[in-house]
Amino acid sequence: MHKENAIRVGDVIYASIGHLGPAFFTAMDVKTGKILWQDRSFSHASFLYADNKFIVLDEDGTLGLASPAATGLNVHSRVELLGGTAWTVPTLVGSTLYVRDRRSAMALQLGQ
Repeated sequence: MHKENAIRVGDVIYASIGHLGPAFFTAMDVKTGKILWQDRSFSHASFLYADNKFIVLDEDGTLGLASPAATGLNVHSRVELLGGTAWTVPTLVGSTLYVRDRRSAMALQLGQ
């Protein structure tokens, strides 16, 4: 099994889980280990959690904003941002989001 990072929100652990193929964005119950849902919106995604939303960067360089729900991932927006393989977890410092792929790095100023 391959996963980028995992984040616990309440009693749910979120991770991008898979190996040698699709890596589904997965929600797992922390108490039972039961998979609650899997979503294919982002493959091999690294992400962070801020303001009740996930800022997601998948391995193809697509950046997205999504919220977890009981039935799946609600994707609010997505943009193809980076051109290379992006495996680094996005970093948020104040209102500046840092993302990188294997060739370049970006600092994005987020609005209020």
